[in-house]
Amino acid sequence: MRGALYGAVGGLVLGASARLTMRVAAVMMQQEPHFSLGASGAIVGLFVLSGAGAGAAAAAGLRALASILVVAATSGLLLLTGGGIGVGEATAVYDLFLSEARTHGVLALAALIGLMVLATPFLGWRLGRTAARRSA
Repeated sequence: MRGALYGAVGGLVLGASARLTMRVAAVMMQQEPHFSLGASGAIVGLFVLSGAGAGAAAAAGLRALASILVVAATSGLLLLTGGGIGVGEATAVYDLFLSEARTHGVLALAALIGLMVLATPFLGWRLGRTAARRSA
């Protein structure tokens, strides 16, 4: 249980950071950011779920296949939606005729969002392992 909690906290930090990065990207694209509390909560919730699932799998000491299934089940939706958000930001920037510096900045932020999505299960796993070692 502690592994899931540690992983969830890691997911919360990365999810909030990713959501803030999305807002900065929207501002850099000179768009009025339309962010709803519900959508923000859902995105951060996917990060939390991914981190918690990976943390729980790591702390439980499951066999390799069981761990892969747990991490895939809890991280799959984040990888699909988070990857889509990053790709969406990257492709939308070319329709806006922004300066070269802004375009590169938005592309860098989109890559950062993608990296946070990919890092969440890994961070959750590492934090879950840490929790298991502390409780042993």
